[in-house]
Amino acid sequence: MRVHLFGVGFVVLLAGGAFASDPNRRKHVSAVMVWSGEREDPLPEVRGGVILDNATWQRFWTYANLPGKCPKVDFSHDVVVVTSHAGWSRVYSGWLTVDATGAATADWFSQPERVAGSYGVIVVPRAGITSVNGRTVGEKL
Repeated sequence: MRVHLFGVGFVVLLAGGAFASDPNRRKHVSAVMVWSGEREDPLPEVRGGVILDNATWQRFWTYANLPGKCPKVDFSHDVVVVTSHAGWSRVYSGWLTVDATGAATADWFSQPERVAGSYGVIVVPRAGITSVNGRTVGEKL
């Protein structure tokens, strides 16, 4: 299993009032931490593709057999989003887009190849997010 840990350093600038002028506009939420790689087996199932607490995060990391010690995540500030793609090569990037209501959708890009599968795990700030892929994460922070 190959694993890649890297910080994402991209900035998206939005004009003030963008949501007021276009309620359908979605903005990108920059990731705090990202892991991706290829696997022979699928990742453990995560309800709604989002992890909201440390106990679940620790169990997921251990059960998924990801390398190294489980990184610390401040779940009062961040959430973890998980995806797995059977039959696809490495996940190239992952982020969330969020609409004016706080509903976030995970966006992932992979490349089809003859491999067992790939995965992506991202940590993103909770601020302004009310749900991820339909799963409620609590009130906007």
